[in-house]
Amino acid sequence: MTKDLVFDKNGLLMPNKAIETDLETLDKYFAINETRKAIYQNYLDYLLDLKNEISPHFKQWINGSFVN
Repeated sequence: MTKDLVFDKNGLLMPNKAIETDLETLDKYFAINETRKAIYQNYLDYLLDLKNEISPHFKQWINGSFVN
């Protein structure tokens, strides 16, 4: 289920608080060029490793330049 995200005039996510989303939405909004697609694929690989090594049930916070 893709969820629309809202950005302000500076390209920052709104509202300025934790926003629950899913991988499909992250892909839609953030894997927008070849460099970011490669970063996103590495992130998906990391998630798979984390699920396999620790637990398939967890929440993760994403922050920084990748989310704007």
